[in-house]
Amino acid sequence: MPNISWFFTVPLVAALLMPFASKVHRRVVDGLAVLTGLVLFSLSLGLILGWMPAGDFTANEVRLRADGLSALFLLVINSIGFACLIYATDYLDHLGGRAKFYGLFLILMLGLNGVVLVHDLFSMYLYMEVASIASYVLVAFTLEFDGIESALKYLLLSVVGTALILIGLALVYLRLGTLEFSAIKSLLSQGDMPRLFLLVGAMFLAGFGLKAAIMPFHAWLPDAHPSAPAPVSAILSGVVIKVSGVYALIRIFLYLYPRTPQIQSVFIILGVVSMAFGAILAYFQDDIKRMLAYSSISQIGYIMIGLGIGHPLAIAGALFHILNHAQFKSLLFLNSGALQFRTGTRNMTEMGGLESRMPITSTTSVFGMLSISGIPPFNGFFSKFLIILGAVKAGYYTVAALAALFSVFTLGYFLVIQRKVFFGKLNIKWKDIKEAPAAMSVSVILLAAACLLTGVFFSPILSKVIEPAVFVLTGGK
Repeated sequence: MPNISWFFTVPLVAALLMPFASKVHRRVVDGLAVLTGLVLFSLSLGLILGWMPAGDFTANEVRLRADGLSALFLLVINSIGFACLIYATDYLDHLGGRAKFYGLFLILMLGLNGVVLVHDLFSMYLYMEVASIASYVLVAFTLEFDGIESALKYLLLSVVGTALILIGLALVYLRLGTLEFSAIKSLLSQGDMPRLFLLVGAMFLAGFGLKAAIMPFHAWLPDAHPSAPAPVSAILSGVVIKVSGVYALIRIFLYLYPRTPQIQSVFIILGVVSMAFGAILAYFQDDIKRMLAYSSISQIGYIMIGLGIGHPLAIAGALFHILNHAQFKSLLFLNSGALQFRTGTRNMTEMGGLESRMPITSTTSVFGMLSISGIPPFNGFFSKFLIILGAVKAGYYTVAALAALFSVFTLGYFLVIQRKVFFGKLNIKWKDIKEAPAAMSVSVILLAAACLLTGVFFSPILSKVIEPAVFVLTGGK
């Protein structure tokens, strides 16, 4: 019977088989990658629905534990990873290096799965670095100047974050003699928190905040996302910044640390700054992928606000927004990749009228636009509504008003994108282009359907996926 160790072994075995599969036929490589993604996605669903045992598991003396929070993030990682692998089967036709790309991509997924399944801080850090190394190489995969420059910037800034995290880990171990989650939680819950842990908390906030691209730790993201291949941009924005950054912040500050007004205030301030300035900077971009990158910073701000407010409704909204943002932002990045694939440019001012030439890309982009803007019945409405309602219930009326205001602002600049890229008169340069290839279209159709269905069926998703994660963060196990 499958167990949670399969989240490691399946992608590892598939990655090791890639060089051998490439000697047979390119479609064998594609098939192995997509099958691996499907298996991982199925395992994630099995964990959510109770088909696969959760709880503790020990593999090679490393303790693994799948609780409600882990299950949510595993679903995010492996559903988006699966969609990106489908998309890549046609997208890689103009890049080459299929076996290398899939091998790195699966190692990235292995690292992300490890981050959310291990039960101690040091193992979490190790798997985070596995994912980060794969990310650096994937950003530079095209070996073009922009990609290599962005990957180096991403690497150098991440080194700073990593150093802060490692120093924090060392201080925790010197003070408590353990890095295991349950032991740290038990020790910190006994009386007043030592002052040393305020310093450690600041280090963790800066280190993991950099990986989450929260303002003012965001400098690497607007360069890395546009330069990377489209499937990499999608998983970076939809998954990596949430797992390497947001998940770690949640696990430390909402699970291990005692809840304090100071921590909540810092989360809210960083969230409001990210939400506001990310949206404003997105509005002034002509590069569609760069605009989506700044928009990701804004949406992470909503998540930070919900987590900082601390009300169960706001926490539920933040966790739901993690799932929803993964869906609609991955969809939008994959569609931007389809546009670049056909037109050869990311500049929106050079586009126009593409709705008639690329109807699937245009229609699914509308789904993504309505989702990210919080328009019912799409998924983004329900997560933003819960965050705003939680803010009102907790007495944060100004924060609630700002969240609603910038949701409307988001709709405004996405309408501008839709007008620039798809509506209006067709640019004569694009009169002969066609819709994106079949696999790329299938992938975005699946994600667009997920954006709608997650909203329509938000109630069972809340009860099956979100509430168990909230339970972990509000005193459960």
